[in-house]
Order: sequence, then structure tokens, then C-alpha cells
Amino acid sequence: MSKNFDKLVRDVFDKEKVFVHCEKHLYVGDVKHPPKGKGAKCPNCWQAFFISLFGLCQDESRVEQTEDLLAVGKRWEESIKKGEIPAIPISHPKVN
Repeated sequence: MSKNFDKLVRDVFDKEKVFVHCEKHLYVGDVKHPPKGKGAKCPNCWQAFFISLFGLCQDESRVEQTEDLLAVGKRWEESIKKGEIPAIPISHPKVN
């Protein structure tokens, strides 16, 4: 465990690395583990996930990756309009 801990500390303080995260849920963008639990409905957690997914793809596959992400977004939008999945609420709703 000591070796892993030391590596983690070095990685966190490495000025060449960037970690995208959600401050509220402490989720760090991890392409192998999408947000779940409370983070599954958090737009900031999903933003961290998708930024990491896009940032870690190879340059030669970036166009294809972008097209795939746009297709996912389009499908998500259609599902919300049909009422198949709930829409993510806006962070600052107006109450009358």
C-alpha cells in the first residue's frame, strides 16, 4: 500500500497532469467508472466524465470520439423529450 500511496501523492501534485472532478460529490473523471449513486444525476459529475473521456482518446480517433459523444447527446435529448428518462434539473430553478 505504501508504494501506491506514494505514487498517488506524486500524481496529484504533478504539474503536468490534470484531474477533472466534481467538488460536490468528489468524483474524479474516470472513463472506466462513470458516475453512480448521487453523482449519477449530477451534471458536474457527468461533465468530468465526458471531459476525461474526450481528453484521454488518441488524436487519430478524436473525430470519431466526438461523433460518438454527439450521438449519445442526441439520443439522450430524444429520450428526455419522450419522457423515457428524467431531465437533469437546472441548478438554479425559479420558484413562483
